[in-house]
Amino acid sequence: MNSDLIMNPTFRLGQLTELTGVRGELLRAWETRYGFPSASRTSGQHRRYSRQQVEAVRQAAMLIRSGFRAKEAIAMVQAQSAGPVTKPSPPVASDVNVLTDLLLAGDATRALGTLRESWLALGFEITLEQRVLPSLRRIGDAWAAGRASVAQEHAATGIVLSWLGAVRSEVALPHRAPRLLIATPQGEEHAVGVWALELLLAQRNIPALALGANVPTPDLVAEARRRRPAAIVLAISRQGLRPATAKVALALRRLPPTGRPVVYVGGAGARIPLPDGVQPLPGTLTAAAAHLASAYRTPSPSRKG
Repeated sequence: MNSDLIMNPTFRLGQLTELTGVRGELLRAWETRYGFPSASRTSGQHRRYSRQQVEAVRQAAMLIRSGFRAKEAIAMVQAQSAGPVTKPSPPVASDVNVLTDLLLAGDATRALGTLRESWLALGFEITLEQRVLPSLRRIGDAWAAGRASVAQEHAATGIVLSWLGAVRSEVALPHRAPRLLIATPQGEEHAVGVWALELLLAQRNIPALALGANVPTPDLVAEARRRRPAAIVLAISRQGLRPATAKVALALRRLPPTGRPVVYVGGAGARIPLPDGVQPLPGTLTAAAAHLASAYRTPSPSRKG
């Protein structure tokens, strides 16, 4: 593979849309009206965008969400790009070892920069599965072995949740009532998988709502009554939380059949056999998202003629 392509990747229009949350038709309109973003073209006349252009579009989108008009936001980003050129600082390698060290050190600035760089270069799913989750597992193992403190683990988790919040603010979430609710049952404090799964489903155009961690069973049942989701997904990190999962499933079975959601469970604690009425999910978050998307994707209307 061309080494220059590895160091300076280009992105297709669909990838630009995924990374920034800006619709393709809107990007084409900006290009026509404002010359932004300025795409290069392949021999087949397909648009290609640089990493810098992806970041510029992301900045413009954030300004627009803050209240600026599109013309104003784009002018601000273009003016910033045309300013004095400063020598960039050496990039922080986005590998698991470096990210783990930054998270353990509580270095939020560099850790978030590393995550953003990885997200931009590799995409959300690869960054999540090959960077974030392995780093968090290493930190959990370090805590269990006495090499890391509870405070370090909590700080690392907080940084990752901040990154997921930044991703959530910049991606296009489906504008429909949630078909799935995602939470952890009472007693489970680890919420990274909950927020990550919501984003993975959004990428697959499946409307879902993350309720967070340690949600009491009565609250889950109340949300099921109010929102009438097709399914509730529970994440558990240890087998000791299986009774809490069974309690949720039992409470939901008391709902009328027409409003009774399917209950799924995933995570490290989801070991077979599962409580009655609970269905297992595949072992990784991306596989779980693909499984749920296959089950709950709304079929496109067939075209006649």
